[in-house]
Amino acid sequence: MIVADTSLIAPCVLPGEMTEIALAVYRCDSEWVAPPLWRSEVRNVLATHMRLKGLSLALAKEAWRRASSIVDDTPEPAAADVLDLAHASLDRRLGLCDGSLPRTTRIASASLPPSSNIVYHPLSP
Repeated sequence: MIVADTSLIAPCVLPGEMTEIALAVYRCDSEWVAPPLWRSEVRNVLATHMRLKGLSLALAKEAWRRASSIVDDTPEPAAADVLDLAHASLDRRLGLCDGSLPRTTRIASASLPPSSNIVYHPLSP
């Protein structure tokens, strides 16, 4: 599996100096995933090529179709789920079993200098 970004995806669908390298990577491993931002970035690259390099609308749409076909478009996890996992991970590191942090918690980590503290201040009262 390759975790790709626009610098690898765009050359696969727009000819350029990096095209052969990008296609060689794809031939080695065609299972590509990318963070959701890739869509906006590639659309911006295509729009820029249309505006500055004369790429036609038809070719831009074809490049978009090809780019969409090479990246696994698995939906991004819900933000609430990611935050729940981060909170659970912090609780485990603190040794809290009930899944809750006190209103304000000072954590002095053995790996940090004695003067370093991590302070948690909840936004809600």
